[in-house]
Amino acid sequence: SPEKAPLPPEFPSFIATAFFTDRSDAVLVVSFDNLSAARDAGIDRDSWGYGFVAKNGWSQLGVMTFDADWFRNDGLLTYMQELGQSGFFRRFRKVVMTGTSMGGYAACAFASLAPGCTVMAFSPQSTLKKDLVPWETRFSSGRRADWSGPFADGAVESVDAEAVFLVYDPNFAPDLQHAERYTAPNAVRLPARYSGHKSALFLRRAGLLSSVVRGTVEGSMSKSEFFRIYREIGRAHV
Repeated sequence: SPEKAPLPPEFPSFIATAFFTDRSDAVLVVSFDNLSAARDAGIDRDSWGYGFVAKNGWSQLGVMTFDADWFRNDGLLTYMQELGQSGFFRRFRKVVMTGTSMGGYAACAFASLAPGCTVMAFSPQSTLKKDLVPWETRFSSGRRADWSGPFADGAVESVDAEAVFLVYDPNFAPDLQHAERYTAPNAVRLPARYSGHKSALFLRRAGLLSSVVRGTVEGSMSKSEFFRIYREIGRAHV
């Protein structure tokens, strides 16, 4: 069973928690809940992607939230900062931050804690800070959260990552606008047409999500490699 990572006393575990499973120093996958998972109040549920990560023998830090606040919680922010300052992420040869939608935002926003990490963000928001994305009208609970603290803009916080892979539907305007805010050279936009806001679910149902994540961890992911994988959807319907 997962070993719960040390939590500072002020950490509000009824709002968020983190589970660390130590399997090796080679790879750490840091996964973040999406909005659907946050609505599940069960403390015994698995973190996002747990089964797949376990199958591949990678270590995992699963950051789980029980409130649709886009991880804008003082206790969680303090905890993540303390993990970064303690050198926790430097122990691993490769760190991959990942999540979808709300979790995709977090994967980008917390990337600054592990410079040189890789981000795989599915349909992410860059931020819900109103003055940065005044056009964003979705996710009312997230927009009501306090965006004045650290890690408020994924497009800024991810600039020191080795690569930031952004999977999104280019025909879905809100997600496209967020993707366009990532202008650093490390941003790699991976258009997943016809997926809407559910790019990870779309890929999973097509049997391709595991290939995308595995390629990201193993270092083979690129725009051309993503297109090669994505073409399998078309072949399956020929």
